[in-house]
Amino acid sequence: PGANILITAPSSGGSRDIVTTDLTGTNGRNQSGKGGNLADPDYTNTFSGTSAACPMVAGCVALLLEANPALGWRDVQEILIRSAKKVNPSDPAWIGNGVGLSFHHDYGAGLLDANAAVELALTWSPRPEATSRTAEETGLVLPIPDNNTAGILRNFPLAGPNLQIEHVTMRVDLRHPNRGQLNVTLISPSGTVSRLASQHQDSGDDYHDWTFSTVRCWGESPTGVWSLLITDTVSGTSGTYRSATLTVHGTPAAPVNQPPFITSGAILSELGVFTDMTLILMGVAIRDPEGDPVTIAYQWQSSGDDMLWTDLPTATATTLSLEAAGSGNLVRCRIRASDGSLTSADWLTAPVAINRRPAQYARRGGAYRYDTDLFLPPDAGSAHYRFAPGSARPGGLVLHPDTGVLEGTMDVPAGVYSIALERFTPNGRMVSQSYQLYVSDPASDDEDPDHDHLNNLIEIALGLDPNQFSVPPIGILQTDGTWLWSLSLPAAFTTPGHPTYALEYSTDLIIWQQSITSIVENNLTNAMTRLLTLQQSVPVNAGPGYVRLRAILP
Repeated sequence: PGANILITAPSSGGSRDIVTTDLTGTNGRNQSGKGGNLADPDYTNTFSGTSAACPMVAGCVALLLEANPALGWRDVQEILIRSAKKVNPSDPAWIGNGVGLSFHHDYGAGLLDANAAVELALTWSPRPEATSRTAEETGLVLPIPDNNTAGILRNFPLAGPNLQIEHVTMRVDLRHPNRGQLNVTLISPSGTVSRLASQHQDSGDDYHDWTFSTVRCWGESPTGVWSLLITDTVSGTSGTYRSATLTVHGTPAAPVNQPPFITSGAILSELGVFTDMTLILMGVAIRDPEGDPVTIAYQWQSSGDDMLWTDLPTATATTLSLEAAGSGNLVRCRIRASDGSLTSADWLTAPVAINRRPAQYARRGGAYRYDTDLFLPPDAGSAHYRFAPGSARPGGLVLHPDTGVLEGTMDVPAGVYSIALERFTPNGRMVSQSYQLYVSDPASDDEDPDHDHLNNLIEIALGLDPNQFSVPPIGILQTDGTWLWSLSLPAAFTTPGHPTYALEYSTDLIIWQQSITSIVENNLTNAMTRLLTLQQSVPVNAGPGYVRLRAILP
């Protein structure tokens, strides 16, 4: 675990390394200009590891000091924390600590952002001199239960003047013949969890006078009860707890107003996101340390590469109509909270990819075309399309591997076909899409193979499977003499190129007339299902009669 990791900087990963200058000639890494390296031997594209990452952070720190020479090393650390951006932001291991700063045991506060850091440094006021507070217990010999997840829990109350935490250390004396079996976890009064040690391959003995540290509590108040949990989850050997000293380092802080912080917020995106949908934010939770009322500001953003994000004009509500965002792009929402004087750090929802709505109706012998437009970031490498394992592959249709266009002349019997498409790269990146394709066949429109008294054409038009017994939708007569007919349809139905519907009235089952049919509701109930409710006013003085639903194929 990396509870003490402050910041992350780029290095090697997958098939990518860092490009940099090299020793001149053949004296450096690039000795031949071959094997995938750069042709000029004075440069190399194989720089990696902390040898690459650390100089980037050092260079950024130099820029900070140039922008504000009054900064101390603690100022620099806090600037880097507050300006970092999340790596893999959808990873559930990200947490917001007691003041809303984000941390991950693998990435610290996130990826170095030199531009944001310099902007913050320009107006930064140096931190006051640091101080510390300590709590300890010594002279103990307490058994650590063997192969037991409950372990041993020790509490360390801290009281006294207010303090804004920067670094926290925990010095322990744990005796165990196989220290790699131990898990050591520190929990702050605000509930922030720091994994100081996790079970790993280490047969050395004891954590004797061993100091762990964490930065995950940065900005919190230390006042309250700190908890130290020690567990041994491997059977065979056991140990003892002897002592521990908790030291909190930080800055004296008078009780001052602190900004609100956002703890959760996500985009509701079940089953898929398409250009005809409206996105909805859900689960937005905000805390203000003083309990002050807060206002929330929303800004929807789009990106074509998951790197450069652009604010969408006038998109500042909790919902977003995706028509303006465009398919093949990513969308996210930036959320900010204000208590009237201070503003929270930005909360960025996990991005969602927008696709074109699949065409879900086809006629045998007719043309069919759908451009999937599945999103993969440009840095994912060369991407191609294919049918997913188990997908139907309707006769007459061809999936173009480079463009993702599925097209051709439909040549399959009437039925419902489950289509599943994938876009993938050689290095294992992949996205997929699934949908139902409803096919009618002129040669069997009047047949009823499932004996449900609905012919194939009607069942297809109603989004039903002609090969499975179905119960048709039934209209309801309202007290005002109007009829309501509700249909649960495939999401693409009622859009251009798909069936349309009307209600008809008759007094003799021979002559049918279309009176005024209005659409009461035509909304998506989820990404792949649409609820269509039709209403018909029966002609005045028409007398007893009948109402039926007509489905009109394109």
